[in-house]
Amino acid sequence: MSEGIALMLRVGIVGANGHLGSHLSDILMRNTPHEIYPILRDESPPLDLDVVFVAVRPQDVGEMLDSWEVGDYLLVSFVAGVPISYYQEKGFHNVVRAMCNLYFHNLAYYPPHPRKTLGILNQIAGRAFGVDNEDEINVLTSVVGSGLAYTIGLMEQMSNYLLEHTTMPAEWCEGTVIELFSSATNYTGTHDFINFQETISAIASKGGTTEAGLEAMPSIEKALELATQRSRELGKEFGNADSEE
Repeated sequence: MSEGIALMLRVGIVGANGHLGSHLSDILMRNTPHEIYPILRDESPPLDLDVVFVAVRPQDVGEMLDSWEVGDYLLVSFVAGVPISYYQEKGFHNVVRAMCNLYFHNLAYYPPHPRKTLGILNQIAGRAFGVDNEDEINVLTSVVGSGLAYTIGLMEQMSNYLLEHTTMPAEWCEGTVIELFSSATNYTGTHDFINFQETISAIASKGGTTEAGLEAMPSIEKALELATQRSRELGKEFGNADSEE
């Protein structure tokens, strides 16, 4: 465990019954000595907790925080778009924003310097990095936070295409696409560094079917830009909501 971090922490998880919260609970219980306390949205975290992770929907944050008694614990927020300033205006001053993939293989957080933050996040994530600007969390949300849904959406489109244009059963189409994405993950995961363009070029023959499909495939950059912008808009909305109270 990192220097300066207590051997065992009392850790609360708000949203432990959700997708991200349930994975976080499982990781903490399996890989750390910490005491884990699931917390419902309408429950105030016990004041003797050391760390409280928040993994709820943005629209639930305001009412939730209003029902809490302010404590000295470290609050780590995985909530998309909600800025640190919003928590501070509610009386919570020991706050870190974080974003990660569903299985916590990679995690980013802001601000980058609190030693307690680095200690606990390094325990739950394969790789944890502090970023220098809070807006980077909004950008990361569009890929790290939302990317799984985009990937599954692409899988669905490919599976539906097979189903509509072949006589193969749905189970076969779905299984084939899942195996395809699993193969891509396994292939890229065997390299410490991968040049995406070189890898694509090695697969796509000049003038072949793969090249034709790649040329027609739309860029996902617009989707990422829209997701980033929405995360920023949420931050502004929460700032305005607080000023109107």
